[in-house]
Amino acid sequence: MKIISFAILIFFSFNIIFAQETRATSIILSQNYEKKPAAKNIEDSAFFAVQISYSKLVDYEAYETPAGKTVLANCENALKINEKQKDESLKLYRKAILEGISGTILLKRNSYIKGIAKMNDSQKSWEKLTNGKYANEANFALGLAEYYKITLFNKSPKTEKFNIALEKMRGAVSTNDETSLYLSLSYIWVLQEQKLWDEAQKIIDKFFEKYPNNTMMLRAAQTIAVDKKNTEEIKTAANRLYEISKGRNPKNYSDMLSAKSSLIFAFDLENKKDEACKIANLAALEYENIPPQTKKTFWVKKHYETITKYLTHLRCEKIK
Repeated sequence: MKIISFAILIFFSFNIIFAQETRATSIILSQNYEKKPAAKNIEDSAFFAVQISYSKLVDYEAYETPAGKTVLANCENALKINEKQKDESLKLYRKAILEGISGTILLKRNSYIKGIAKMNDSQKSWEKLTNGKYANEANFALGLAEYYKITLFNKSPKTEKFNIALEKMRGAVSTNDETSLYLSLSYIWVLQEQKLWDEAQKIIDKFFEKYPNNTMMLRAAQTIAVDKKNTEEIKTAANRLYEISKGRNPKNYSDMLSAKSSLIFAFDLENKKDEACKIANLAALEYENIPPQTKKTFWVKKHYETITKYLTHLRCEKIK
């Protein structure tokens, strides 16, 4: 049981770091998932399709939906097609990514044994890529895995191994390219957990210079503002996250509820009960219009539970 819990903790947080090739990265960072990158062959087509569909799955936190099952099947197919790849280094690189994607979806869908096996295979593949063309991504992946292993029972360790893991990740996101921006979508959560606010803000500012409307980074900025209990920063990030998420097609209900929950928290901190209750009631009404399948996803349920707890805590009167 401990082994399973350990793997889940590491890889549930490890789920969006999979490195992206240049042809797909800008599409993913701009969240323009309908666009297709140029592919030279069937190996490219299969790989890029999984990268993009998986990134959308992460974005909408929709692992438990039928879309999660579809991406998983496509990932397994892409792994088979990848065996035809003649470039051995590229083959191993894509194998590491696809195994990690498959493992994460399996874990998210409660298929623990298969998920752990896939994640272990992914780690072994990354270990073979620490020198050469894909060294940056490999070192980041291994550094992140080591970080979660170290912080499993101690969230703020001060050890040499901990510092080495941080430096591996820090080095990978320090380069001025699209890959470093993508990796920062995972690194920001390490900085959030360690309360390294100044470094986190630099990462956020650098990211938003090119992709100001990326809701995955906005979600992180909002969480950090909540941790800092900075009500103005919370309102800025949450309002922006809500409006962008509401305007997307399809709407990102998880982020919409997350934004509302954060706004309620901010107004509660300011002892503005009326404003907090108004938002909580509107969020509860909005929840009723969410598609049934989406209501079953983990984070939609979690955010709605938080909002209902606020309704009780604040003793809000229901909107008639």
